Amino acid sequence: MISSKKTSKSSFLTQLISSITAKNILILCLAASSSIVITACSESQQDQAVESLGLDEKDVFSLKVGSCFNEPKNPEVDEEQNDLISDVPMRECNKPHDNEVFHVFNLPDGPTVPSADTLDEAVYAECDKAYKTFVGIAYDDSTYNMTYLSPSNETWTQKNDREVVCYAYNEDGKQLTASIKGTRA
Repeated sequence: MISSKKTSKSSFLTQLISSITAKNILILCLAASSSIVITACSESQQDQAVESLGLDEKDVFSLKVGSCFNEPKNPEVDEEQNDLISDVPMRECNKPHDNEVFHVFNLPDGPTVPSADTLDEAVYAECDKAYKTFVGIAYDDSTYNMTYLSPSNETWTQKNDREVVCYAYNEDGKQLTASIKGTRA
C-alpha cells in the first residue's frame, strides 16, 4: 500500500518504488504523469500494462487485412455456445500474437444469417482463395490453420452486419512472431 502521509517528492518516490508490486508498476507505467516513473518501465512492462488493463482492445469491426490480434480472454457465449466477440486484443505483427487477418469480405444480404453449414461452405471457399494470395501458398499445403469471425444473429438483424474476417493461426497453439504475409509456409 502507498502511504497517504505527506512527504517530499523524493521521499514519496522512494516509498512508491519500494512498495510497488508487479501489478502496481504496470498500472503506474500507463497512469503516472512523472517521466521518472514512466522511464523506469521497460517496454515489456508497458506492453503487459496495456494488455492487463485491456487498453489494447479494439472493436472487431476495426480488423483489416494484415491486423494481428490475440484471442479474447472472456468472450460471451450465445445460446448455441458460440463465442460472441466484440473486441479483440490487438498486437503488432512483429511481436508475439495468436492470429493474423488475411481477408475481409461481406456476405450477401438476406433475412437471417446463413445456416452453419452454408456459412462454413461459403466462407471457406472465399477464405481459401484469399489465403493463397496473402500467404503465397495454398491453404492445404500450408503449416497454418485458418478460421473466421462472422456475424451473430443479433448483429445481422440489429446492426446489418455482413462482415466476415478470415484469419490464420498456428494449430499447435504457439504464437506467431511475425507476419505470415508472403511466407509461403
